[in-house]
This record gives sequence, C-alpha cells and structure tokens, in this order.
Amino acid sequence: MIALDATTQSIEIQTSQASTTIDWTCSWVDTTATTFVPGSSHGTITGVSAATTIVPAPAAATYRGIKHIAFRNRHASLYQDVIVKKNVSASLYQIVNGTILKGECLIYEEGAGWNVHKSDGRVSTNNFGANGAPGATGGPGIGTTGWGYIDFGPGASDAQLVVTGQAAIGSGDVVEAWLKIGNSAAHTADEHRIETIGVKAGSIVAGTGFTIFAYNTNNLAEPDVSPLARDRRVGPGGGLNADRPDRGGKATLIYDDWLVWWRWS
Repeated sequence: MIALDATTQSIEIQTSQASTTIDWTCSWVDTTATTFVPGSSHGTITGVSAATTIVPAPAAATYRGIKHIAFRNRHASLYQDVIVKKNVSASLYQIVNGTILKGECLIYEEGAGWNVHKSDGRVSTNNFGANGAPGATGGPGIGTTGWGYIDFGPGASDAQLVVTGQAAIGSGDVVEAWLKIGNSAAHTADEHRIETIGVKAGSIVAGTGFTIFAYNTNNLAEPDVSPLARDRRVGPGGGLNADRPDRGGKATLIYDDWLVWWRWS
C-alpha cells in the first residue's frame, strides 16, 4: 500500500515529452478514529509537466491509503516519460519512473504493485519499474573453436588428443570438447552418433593449449575369440568357460580415429 499519513504528504507525477496526452485516475480510502471514507481524483496532462498533484494530502488526523493509480498514454504514436513521486514537506521521493508507449497504461493496484498494460489490456512482460543497478560483465562469447581426430589405434579403452597453438589461452579459461557427428577416415557419421564414447577436455597449459580425453563408456568386454580361449571351451565338461563363452575377452575397446570438436573461452 502507498500511504499518506500527514497533511504535508502528497503524490505527484512529472512528465517530460511534449505533445503527448496522459489521462490519470486515482482512488483511496481515508481512515480516522471514527470514519472510513473513500475518495478519488482524475485529470489530464498534456505535454511537459514538472509537477502535477494526483493524490492530495489528507486532512489532519487522517490516514490516506491509496488503492489505485492509473495513467494512460492517449497519443497515437508518441511515448511519454513519467516519474511518480511522493512529496513530503516539499522534499520529493521517486516511487517509480519509466516510459509509457502509445496506448499503454501504467497501473498501480494495492497488493499487486506497478504494471504496464498493453493497448489491448494485457500485462506487459516488461513490467514498469525503476532501473536496477548494472549487472556484472558477462563472460566471453563463443570463444575459440577447432576440431581434430582422436585416435584409439588398434584398440584401446581411452585415448588423448593434445591441442596446441593456443597462445591466448589462460589457466583459468573454460575448455570443452565433444564427439562431432561427421566422418573420419575409419568411421561414418552414424557411427559417431551411436558409439559409446565420452569426451572431456582439461589439463590447460597457459599460452599453449589443452588435452582432450576420450573414453569408452560401455563396460561390456569384447568376447575372447583367441585359439586358446576356443580350446578351453571344448572337450569333456566344456572347459572353464563352457557356461559363458564370452567371459574374459579384450576389455572395452574402441578402434581407430574419431572426429572431435573443441572450444575454449
């Protein structure tokens, strides 16, 4: 609630754009020890106005609680800058300030605060209010990007690619890498899409580069098809691996080269 509790307090509006007409209305309730009396005011402001009183000061021993204030910009194309102030013994305190576009309304409702309503009555997503303090500077944008091939060779569960030539990289920068859906010498784009390869980047060397780490995320081992393994599965009783012919094997292997993209900032 906006409250006036002394005969030296009132609400004013200041406008600064010429040739623009603002209609305004206000309503309030005056409370004394024995009475509860509603009141209202309304008017029109055209152009520039340094100070127009929209809610006058209450009478002595009266508490004036403001329920509703509304301003509407009637101009067909121009905007109007408005500042709503509380006047306390000729000292002015800003309540809200901003710009009302053509056809828009700035409305205060007790319990809901200030909102801008579009010309069709909908509440604007950009609610009206005083500008906040500037935020912190954002981080770098997309940063430096590149690509390369990470090679698991004849079979390995992990591989590394050292990226160099990054003279501007710092130890506190952020690096990332991912498997690119594309073709390498040994693998198709579809294989890049479905293969169980995880990719991470780290180990920054300032002024030089970083390392990309790739690894198999599948924990199923390849079956052991060596002659020794076959021999152990034959004969009376089936041998050691008769019940699980795929037991053992060559661990979780990935083969040959894969396309990776990277970025740092």
